[in-house]
Amino acid sequence: TSREERRKSDCIMAIRMLLRSADKTQFLGGVHTYLAHKKEIRAFADSLREEFDELYGERIHGTGKYRFVGVSPLGYHGCGYWYLDEENCVEKGEYVWVRMGRHNTEQIVMVDRVRFCDKDDAPYPIESVRRILRKAKKEELVETVKE
Repeated sequence: TSREERRKSDCIMAIRMLLRSADKTQFLGGVHTYLAHKKEIRAFADSLREEFDELYGERIHGTGKYRFVGVSPLGYHGCGYWYLDEENCVEKGEYVWVRMGRHNTEQIVMVDRVRFCDKDDAPYPIESVRRILRKAKKEELVETVKE
């Protein structure tokens, strides 16, 4: 096989590491270079993702007693409007009814994120934050999309 054909099916990534002693007082032997092929890159990335999720997964979603959901109006994504989910029943990707805007218009929105907060790190004061009204039914979502 030619070099060009090999490039299509495989690539090499150079990973450079600076290793530190266990007591963190010195570096060991300078910079080490590890050359990884596509399969090794995938395995390396997958194991890093697993380790990251295990260590920081809880931090991403928070550990507080209040469950907040980040929502976006239909047709948008990542707007970051936060509502309190008092029923603790809504998951990312679901649709819910909320009151939105200065006229408190009821509308269906999509849940982008779920986060647990304590009173001191909540996106809005607990006393004044808006709440989810209810989950949207499939028929309601279909009807809203038609409009």
